Amino acid sequence: MTAAVPESLLAFLTDTLALWRTEGTVDAQEAPGVAVIRTTSGAVVWIERPDRGTPFRWLVRWRAAGVAPGA
Repeated sequence: MTAAVPESLLAFLTDTLALWRTEGTVDAQEAPGVAVIRTTSGAVVWIERPDRGTPFRWLVRWRAAGVAPGA
């Protein structure tokens, strides 16, 4: 079962980019993903739902600008 990503969460993440004065985009992802944030400088942030039993609500992975995928 795929949980829908609330528009309010995507709006919150978009507003957060503006608050940090960072240009970028926020897109919904299919499960287990929630959203991916791509900045115009090249950084990428993935927000995911963890497996059941994990004591965290969200997992956040990121790759800095200029870092190769998988590095």
